[in-house]
Amino acid sequence: MFPAINGRWPDSLAIPATELELGIYVAAGLGVQVDDRLDLYYLEQQSKHSLDYIVHHLPNKSIAMAPSAYNAPVPGLPFFTPQHANSPGSAKDANAKAPTLFTPLPIRGVTLRNRIIVAPMCQYSTAESGPQIGALTPYHVATLGHYALKGAGLVFIEATGVQANGRISPNCPGLWCEEQIAGVKAVADFVHSQGALCGIQLAHAGRKASTVAPFVAERFGRRSVRATKDVGGWPEDVVGPSGGQKFVWDGKAVEDDAGGYWPPRQLATGDIEEMVEDWKRAAERAVRAGVDVIEIHGGECYHISVS
Repeated sequence: MFPAINGRWPDSLAIPATELELGIYVAAGLGVQVDDRLDLYYLEQQSKHSLDYIVHHLPNKSIAMAPSAYNAPVPGLPFFTPQHANSPGSAKDANAKAPTLFTPLPIRGVTLRNRIIVAPMCQYSTAESGPQIGALTPYHVATLGHYALKGAGLVFIEATGVQANGRISPNCPGLWCEEQIAGVKAVADFVHSQGALCGIQLAHAGRKASTVAPFVAERFGRRSVRATKDVGGWPEDVVGPSGGQKFVWDGKAVEDDAGGYWPPRQLATGDIEEMVEDWKRAAERAVRAGVDVIEIHGGECYHISVS
């Protein structure tokens, strides 16, 4: 329950309790003093409008601005986090002239609070198997969330496989199944709570897939090491527009222990049709998770750039 206005609860207002609480919440959150029950009713009725509307359209009501002792939360979250008085990364004075870097940037249907964008960066930090395969974890909330907390305008989730065999490594995230939505939503929720937008980079690594994390490859003094089945890899299901030994990414034969990539198998027409649908479904899951911006990874000879 929210605190009483002026130290008392209106005791006979003819509106449901949930609406009453909403009015009290709005009053407390806006620092509004309400002098009688009728004022609270009007405030509740106008709670979906701005304070400007309330002040200017209810001139006969006793409403005045006052400091509020209520630590208002960000609404719509499954956890508490305080609502910022000023969005991190934004000018404290909205009317002051700010460097362009710190001015809002509208792009299509979204507006970034500033021009600071955190690019997708692979973390190689999800489970390679089991019920949590490819799912983002609290590690990702902490890693990505702190960029939003520090003021970035848009924070991207790393390359996320639209199919299980589209991951770069066994420890890369995915969005090929419903169970992976919750992890993305947890990241998006926290990023939004700090006033930033959340993006995701959808990807299919194609013939560069099924390799171990770079920091694991470094143990062998190599830039890339093939991920075998025993570490969660999929040697027989690395795919490309063409298949066979001559289409290995680094040109090294599978018998060459120095090789860092697997020979791809050529996609059939049915495989391509299925992949198109999986791109679509992954994008839909991202939207359902609350992602604001979707980027398609088309660089570095990833599958979609060579198909």
